[in-house]
Order: sequence, then C-alpha cells, then structure tokens
Amino acid sequence: MIVKKTIKAKIVGLTNIKKGQLEVEYNNIQKLLKGEKAELHSANRQQALRFYKRVKPNKEYPLSIRKDLIKVEKRDTKIANYWVRIPVKARRGGLWLAIKPHCEIEKDFGLCESKIKKHKGNFFINIAVQKEVPDIQIPKNPLILSLDLGEKHIVTSVEFTNGSMKTPKFYGEMLEEQEGITLGCESELETRNCLKR
Repeated sequence: MIVKKTIKAKIVGLTNIKKGQLEVEYNNIQKLLKGEKAELHSANRQQALRFYKRVKPNKEYPLSIRKDLIKVEKRDTKIANYWVRIPVKARRGGLWLAIKPHCEIEKDFGLCESKIKKHKGNFFINIAVQKEVPDIQIPKNPLILSLDLGEKHIVTSVEFTNGSMKTPKFYGEMLEEQEGITLGCESELETRNCLKR
C-alpha cells in the first residue's frame, strides 16, 4: 500500500540573488494566471496552465513543481540540513534552496508534486512524498466499540461485531434532570465574570 504525506518546510538563508530569482519566478506565475505576458521556466508555465483553470483576480497561487524536476538532498551545513532544487527561468540547472522541514525527509520517500507559497514575505515549500508500507492485517470479525461524549447523555456507546451494529447504549439519563442546575451555575459564573466564553 502506498501512503502519501505533505512535508511543510520554510525556505531559509536566501541570498539577495536567490531571493530575487525566486521572487521573479513566483511573481511571473501570478502575472501569467492573470493573462499577462511573463517569462517563466517552461515546466512551471505548463504546470500553472494545467492546474489553474479558474483564477480569482485577487488571489495568489502557489508555484507548482513537477516531481521529476524537484530534488531534495540532506547536507550538513550551518544554514540547513536539507536543500531542495527547483527549476527557474533565471538560472540554468535550477535554484538550490536551504529548507527547514517540520519533520525528517527519509531517503526511501518518493517525491511527488510540490508547491511553493509566499506568506508574509517568507517562502515556504510543501513537499509531497509517498512511501510503500506493508498492508495492515485486519481480523475477519473485528470487535469495534465506539464511544461518544455528549451533553445530554454523558456517554453513548455502539458495538460493531460480525458485520452488524448493535443497539446504542445511553449512559447518564440523570443528567437531564440536573441540566437546569448546571445552566444556572454557568449563568451565575458569567454574571460574576468568572466564566469567559
């Protein structure tokens, strides 16, 4: 079975030249989607036109990168432990960017399509990865007990076994009688500014 996950990472340690080249590529995607003429890497242009059929005028769209054009490497540097290469029009061979992901990127992860977003002046990359994992063996007749915590009934339980659901059981019928007392206490606490909602 193949499982997929998105690893979020901040792009860090940008030099002025790299930041400028990334800004130009990101801004040109926005221009292209608004119908203006823009200089872009051919793969980025294809991805933008393929993905974004309907475009809202005041919305910024992420820079989408195909899985065959992105490369992630682990390096021991002072700036970051992971580096990602993305294609841009301004630099032949792509742009190597230092990233700080929220979790480790394992070597056996397969890369999928990724997206670069801009938020409050900083760039972030969402790297989609996939991995083959063994299937989980589920017993033929599992016993599943579902519990729900509520206000009217403190606990409600339903048992699922042998392919059928049994009648739900409700616990805490006494709560209905005490509900007025509980609400009265809450309103008294609100008047004394002890309870904030």
